[in-house]
Amino acid sequence: MLRVLPLALVFAFTLGAQVTVQAPAQVQAGQQVAVRYSGSSNVRDFITIVAKGSPEGRYDDYQYARDGKSVELRAPETAGDYEIRYLAAASPHPTLTRSPLKVTAVSATLRPPARVAAGAKLVVPWEGPNNKQDFITLVRKGTPEKKWGHYVYTERGSPATLNVPDEPGDYEVRYLTGKNYLTIGRAPVTVGGVSASLQGPASVEGGQPFTVKWNGPGNAQDWISVAPKGGSARDYEHYAYTKSGNPVTIKAPLTPGDYELRYQTGQSYTILAVQPIRVGPPKSVPGKLRVVSGSADGRVGLALTTAVEVILDASGSMLQRVGGKRRIDIAREVLTELVEKTIPAGTPLALRVFGHKQAGSCQTDLEQALAPLDPVRTAAWLAKVQATNEAKTPIAKSLAAVAQDLRSARGERLVVLVTDGEETCGGDPAAEIERLRAGGTDLRVNIVGFAIADQALKDTFRNWAQLGGGRYLDAGTQKELGAALVEAVRVPVEAVNAQGQVIAEGLVDGAAMELPAGQYTVRTRGSAPRAIGQVTVKPGELAVATMKR
Repeated sequence: MLRVLPLALVFAFTLGAQVTVQAPAQVQAGQQVAVRYSGSSNVRDFITIVAKGSPEGRYDDYQYARDGKSVELRAPETAGDYEIRYLAAASPHPTLTRSPLKVTAVSATLRPPARVAAGAKLVVPWEGPNNKQDFITLVRKGTPEKKWGHYVYTERGSPATLNVPDEPGDYEVRYLTGKNYLTIGRAPVTVGGVSASLQGPASVEGGQPFTVKWNGPGNAQDWISVAPKGGSARDYEHYAYTKSGNPVTIKAPLTPGDYELRYQTGQSYTILAVQPIRVGPPKSVPGKLRVVSGSADGRVGLALTTAVEVILDASGSMLQRVGGKRRIDIAREVLTELVEKTIPAGTPLALRVFGHKQAGSCQTDLEQALAPLDPVRTAAWLAKVQATNEAKTPIAKSLAAVAQDLRSARGERLVVLVTDGEETCGGDPAAEIERLRAGGTDLRVNIVGFAIADQALKDTFRNWAQLGGGRYLDAGTQKELGAALVEAVRVPVEAVNAQGQVIAEGLVDGAAMELPAGQYTVRTRGSAPRAIGQVTVKPGELAVATMKR
C-alpha cells in the first residue's frame, strides 16, 4: 500500500512525441512503486529507478514500456534520493524523462519469547513492511549479516513459526529484506538445552520386536533408535518416532552383539540419551524372503489403482554439471526411461515441475494432470523441460499442491520428489508432508536427492521421507539416479508375524529380507495394506512370494 501519494508529472519530447511519467514522490524502502506513463512510441523503451546523480544510461531493475500503460518497480532497499527514469531503447539509452523519488527507511519489530527449548517451534509475532520476499530467520548470535538459517516469508503472516536448532546457545531472530538481505529488525533468543532418558530391556532376541519407554522433549521428528555400540549418530539399525507413542516398538537386529538404544533429535541426529542393550542370537537360523512381481517385462508391480506423482526440480542449480552433462539433462533422460520402461502404461500419473519458467520465482506447475500414463506423450513433454537460471526451489509449495493434484485417485498415492537442493521459498516441507499424511488417504513420499554433497541436507531429506512413510534415495551419477528412481517406484512390503508385529520390510523385486524362521503374512506397506499371501520361512532358506497386479 503506497503511503505517500503526491505525484510528480514530468514531460519529455522525443521525435515529436510527448512522453509523460506519473509516480509517487516518496515511498518506503523496498516498496512496490506504481509508475504510469504515456506517449511511448517504442515497446523496448524501459523504466528504471537509479540513485540521484547516476550517469546517463545507467539502470537497475527495470520494466519495458511494452508491459502496458503502467508498470510496477521495486524501490531500493536503502534510503536516499533516487530518480525514476524513462530510457530510450537505443544504446546508450538516453533519458527521455525523469521523476524524483525519495526513499525512506523502514524497520521491523520482532517479539519472540526470551527462551525456547532446543528442537522446538519458535513463534515470533512481528510488525514490518512485508515487502515482496521479505523473510524472518533464526541464526546464532554473531552470524554474519546476509546469512540465514530456517526462515519463513513474511507473506505467510504474523506470527512466523520457525524451527529451533537442536544445539543450545544464544541466537537471534532477524527480519531480512527480500532483495538485498538487509537486516531491518532483530531480537535475541536463548535456546535452552533438553535432556532425555530411556527404559528398555537389557537384552533381546535377535530379530524380535521389543518396547522402549522414553522421557524427552518429544519434538517433531525426534526418534528412538537401536544402533551398533559406539557407532556414529547416523549409523543405526531400526528406529521409531517418539510421536508414535510411549512406549515405542522397535525391532532388534538379527546379528547378535552389543548395541545401544538412543534418543535422537530430528534435525541434527543429536543423541540425548543412551542405554546399552544386548542382542542375542535368534532361536533358529534366520531365513530370507523375497517378494516378486512376476512381471515378464521388468516393469514394477504397481497396483492398477496406485497413482504416482513425480515432482521434478528444474531450478537454477539443475544447470550445474555432473560428468560433463547438465543435471537437468540427466534427470530428463532418466525420467524418460522410467516412464518408457519401468512404470506400466496406464498407471495413473501426474507430473509437477518447478523452476522451469521464471528466474527468481517460487512458481510450481502441474504440467501433466493425473491421467493414465501414455509413455510416448510424457516422454515428448519431458524432452522439452529446461531449468531456469536463478529460479528458486519451492518444495513445500509443490507438496502442498499434491492433495489437489491427486484428488481423483482411487487407491494409494505415491509421490516421488527429485531435487538437487534445499527449500528456498520459506516453506516447511515437513509440515506439508505431515498434512498430506493426516489427510485420510494412503500416501507415501519418496525423495531422490541428486548430486547432494551436504550431509545435513541429506539428513533433512531422510527425515522428510520417513515422515512421509517413504525413503530417501541418494544419487551422485546418472546411473545411480536411474537406479534410485526405479527403487522409488517399487512397492514397499512387510512381513507380519502371528502377533501382528512387523518383523521385516522390503520392496517388490528388491533385495531379499532377512528374518527369523516362521510363518508370516506378506502384505503391502501403508495405511491401507493389501494382502499378498501367507509364507513359511525356513531356517537358512529363501522363500518367495509373488504379488499379482
